[in-house]
Amino acid sequence: MEYQKLLLGETPYFVSCVPASYPAHCHNEIELMYCMRGKARIIIEGETYPLEAGSILFISSLAMHQTIVEGEDVSILVLEFGSQFLGAEFQSIATQKFSKCLIQPTDPCDYRNRLEKPLKRIYKEFITPTKGSHWAIQGFLFEIFAMIVRYVPMEPQSAQKIKSLDKYLKIEKVFDLVQNEYHQDITLERAASYVGYDLRAFCRLFKNITNMTFHDYLNCHRINIAIRLLEHSAYSIGEVGEMVGIPIAKSFSRLFRKYTGMSPSEYREFFYKIPTSKTH
Repeated sequence: MEYQKLLLGETPYFVSCVPASYPAHCHNEIELMYCMRGKARIIIEGETYPLEAGSILFISSLAMHQTIVEGEDVSILVLEFGSQFLGAEFQSIATQKFSKCLIQPTDPCDYRNRLEKPLKRIYKEFITPTKGSHWAIQGFLFEIFAMIVRYVPMEPQSAQKIKSLDKYLKIEKVFDLVQNEYHQDITLERAASYVGYDLRAFCRLFKNITNMTFHDYLNCHRINIAIRLLEHSAYSIGEVGEMVGIPIAKSFSRLFRKYTGMSPSEYREFFYKIPTSKTH
């Protein structure tokens, strides 16, 4: 498979294919999940949503969510995009939440089929990337965003969530720091000073916004990048660990299993068993 910048987190959006459970977390970006195969449960703000093949799930900005897969033969397309991708337009949607998070294949929903077409095309470009796939994916993401704005019912976020969004903007630069320098040693002290906070205030604010410590967030981002490298590059597992800033093999394997439920070698083996012909 062709190796692209997309896989190193150098694009302003996130695309992946999740075959494993994922712990509770949140982020400023809105997220879409499209279940290609198998079954899973997604817990959003304490409410459980069952996914099956063909399900489409919307996750609002800063909504705490967790993925629990059921069985081994599961594949979920995950899309995340926010202000880095949409610019100032994103804030208008970030202050809204999805009125209906889950669309099942049998639901009488007019916009479901319209959304499914670009989702399937993104999956194809992601699984079998060719020259220009990152541009194709970007185009489909804009198409999906336009459909969300036009057709998907939304309502105002709570005052508490909007307050959290305001706090998020105060430390937004630290997320850019992680995005650009995840492969380096980013200390807690450096992250705090980067956004102009003392250490205690930064730790408190960061945990309040993300429900994660800074190091948990950093490692989570590193594992996300590692997942994409394992999916679409020929680098060894040791090389992948070094590239994402976790050069010690035992630490890399431990953290990878913590966030995915699999070892790096198990994940790579599983990914290459994913059939693509059924989805085209």
